[in-house]
Amino acid sequence: MFVMMILSYTVFAILDLKATNQRLDKMERVVYFSLMAASCAIGIASGYVDEMPSPAGPIKQMVFMVMGK
Repeated sequence: MFVMMILSYTVFAILDLKATNQRLDKMERVVYFSLMAASCAIGIASGYVDEMPSPAGPIKQMVFMVMGK
């Protein structure tokens, strides 16, 4: 299963970069591939870890803090 995820992320990243190759500079490509790699790693890890940590709690607290509640 994780091999299919790696292959699909690689194919989608390559196709996406070919479509936007003229508009991206080198730093944006590095950031894009880093985020894709992190997303792929989290997707693979979610299949093997029973309880994945969620950022929902801290995000909810920050939103309430900004809203003043």
